[in-house]
Amino acid sequence: MTSPQVLVPGPFSDLVYNQEDLKNVALTFMHTIKKSFYEDRNRDGRVPSVTEAEIKRRYQICEAHFRDARGGVGWSLQRALDTLPIALRAKLDGKDFTYSAHQGWAVPDSERESTIDSEGRDYSKEEVKEAAEAQAEDEERLAKERESSRS
Repeated sequence: MTSPQVLVPGPFSDLVYNQEDLKNVALTFMHTIKKSFYEDRNRDGRVPSVTEAEIKRRYQICEAHFRDARGGVGWSLQRALDTLPIALRAKLDGKDFTYSAHQGWAVPDSERESTIDSEGRDYSKEEVKEAAEAQAEDEERLAKERESSRS
């Protein structure tokens, strides 16, 4: 499933093609930055200084990763957003986020909006659920057929 390519005005118009995706990017940035402050507090027990300058710095790190992942490396929108917390944490810890080290891409199903199969086709959660139900029905039907053929 691909989004129609309709340009969205704003800072990511070259990387995001519809308003829903732009909203998702903004929410992911906000959640990632907020979570990073909680992680900092939990690491050393002190509450980090949440200043406007520090929020802006973390936003700039997120933006740089997003631009590199989408525009430079060519990752999908979802993959770029899924790796955002890892990239931000690496930078905050004084390390580099290496794209080649993140060729494998595993995100818990509960956090994924879609699933990509081995041929690169993208399926929504609903489509995956329907396919799993159909597979379960097929397995049940085959089991019944085997049972009846034994009788």
